[in-house]
Amino acid sequence: MSKFILVGMSGSGKTTIGKSVAEKTNLKFIDLDAVIEEKYGKISDIFNEAGEGRFREYESREFMTALEMEDIVISTGGGILGIKPNREAAKKGTVIFIDRDIDKIKASIDESNRPMVRNKPGMLEKLYKERYGIYRESMDFTVFNNGSVSECIDSVIDVINKIKYGV
Repeated sequence: MSKFILVGMSGSGKTTIGKSVAEKTNLKFIDLDAVIEEKYGKISDIFNEAGEGRFREYESREFMTALEMEDIVISTGGGILGIKPNREAAKKGTVIFIDRDIDKIKASIDESNRPMVRNKPGMLEKLYKERYGIYRESMDFTVFNNGSVSECIDSVIDVINKIKYGV
């Protein structure tokens, strides 16, 4: 089974790390947010026009499609595991939690471009507290992204090699 699912908060580095890891391990890469935007339009527009529920439908649908593939690294949205069927489906792969401190997340994202937290003071911290336990319960491995991105990439590659080759 070569499905590696990167989970964690927005701003934890899932996309950046996932792209590099996939390239270095000869795996395919899918960024669910990019797929959603390509198929359905900008995420902020989806939230504004159809609401979070519709976005979660699209996200879940594309997650299930991605899980049908092999030899893949999937970068998920921060809320993907908030839906129980997605948590169950994630068991088809190896879930790697990209754990990053909230202060580093806040420093790396523009909250005005994130529909879940835009114009909602304290919402990022609230989501972090709500989601952290779900990530911990659902993950097979945790990799910390509080140092350099290259260190985190190397750690994720180590996890993949351990799963694929027993190294």
